Amino acid sequence: FKKRGYHLRREFVHIFDNVNFDVALDISNDLIDNFLLANLDEIILIYNEFKSVIQQRVTTLTLLPIIPQKKEDSANLIDYIYEPEKEAVLNDLIPRCLAIEVYRALIESAASEFGARMTAMENATSSASDMIDGLTLKYNRARQAAITKELSEIITGAEAIKK
Repeated sequence: FKKRGYHLRREFVHIFDNVNFDVALDISNDLIDNFLLANLDEIILIYNEFKSVIQQRVTTLTLLPIIPQKKEDSANLIDYIYEPEKEAVLNDLIPRCLAIEVYRALIESAASEFGARMTAMENATSSASDMIDGLTLKYNRARQAAITKELSEIITGAEAIKK
């Protein structure tokens, strides 16, 4: 983003060296603070979701604003009593939930990167083995040709001495 001229408000570098919940909490708290200050209109999390060692999927998740689901049938809704109040519960749960989502995204991305690295190393090892086998064959052929040439020279010299 720097190379393309985007303004970076904050930068988190080397976060995959040691993925832990404190980093995710720091990131999510920063995002929430800026969202509440109206510096951000929307927070979208884009990360690699780990499917398997050879497959990752780019996933997009809108963290904020939270869009409530439509109520299906208001007659069947139960109004629960909350202690503390609903707002206090939400004010406590939403930051925790966002921190967990950020942490999950970090873990998924780290697992995807490790899977991609492992696959790349397996491919490199396989290519190196194939290259070694090919070079060994060429070396053996060249050595065989040199031995054949020497034997042929020895036999030709011995024949010349006999005549």
